[in-house]
Amino acid sequence: ETVLEYETYMKKDGELADAKEMFGDASGDPELRELAREEIRGIEAELEAIDAKLKVLLLPSDPNDDKNVMFEIRAGTGGDE
Repeated sequence: ETVLEYETYMKKDGELADAKEMFGDASGDPELRELAREEIRGIEAELEAIDAKLKVLLLPSDPNDDKNVMFEIRAGTGGDE
């Protein structure tokens, strides 16, 4: 799963580079520049989401993750307050 996410990240990174190149080449066409700007924003948002997911996937697993926990809450004893 980590490898697939990394491959997706690298693919999107390449798409971002292409979109930035298109933005730079479209200096005379404002409509094409706006289209490229929107594409860049979308890809950057996707990259941030993939980056966050990759960070979680790269964390070492805790050996206690699969174990159950019993948590008990009791009322406190009264005192002078």
